[in-house]
Amino acid sequence: MSIKDELTPDQWKVVYNAAYAAAVYVTASSGSYTEERFERRTATNAIKQTLKKGGSEYGELVAAIVADMNAMSGKEKRAIKLDFKHMGLDMVRPDSWMVVNQAAKALKGRPGIEGFKQWQLDIARIAAERSRGGLLSSTGNQPLDAKEIFALSEIERIFA
Repeated sequence: MSIKDELTPDQWKVVYNAAYAAAVYVTASSGSYTEERFERRTATNAIKQTLKKGGSEYGELVAAIVADMNAMSGKEKRAIKLDFKHMGLDMVRPDSWMVVNQAAKALKGRPGIEGFKQWQLDIARIAAERSRGGLLSSTGNQPLDAKEIFALSEIERIFA
């Protein structure tokens, strides 16, 4: 039985969206709206890389989740994908926090939850490190600032 089949539709929706929501939560903690939008794109690309690789670097739980995600049709994905595009930075943080928190609760007690946590943190960190060089600049990664580091620690505490 797949992870998707073991969860309720609402639980699967938050698990499906958790990595992106973690990135949104961290990236919205600091910087401008424009920077945050570029960081979101970086998160999307990082998630796509995990989907291509199969997720096994994060353990069996993430590999099973990724397999379920890859098996979904485009229509199914669009139906459950959460879109934070039309929310201001002040509104997106509580909503993205809630998604990560609910995903952690849905998977609590499962073997491999540490790998799932690490996946959330890695995607968020990759997105937050995206260059802040401006609209036309892609000069590389920047170190995390104090707000982003704190936001990552808040996500880590969700899984404690």
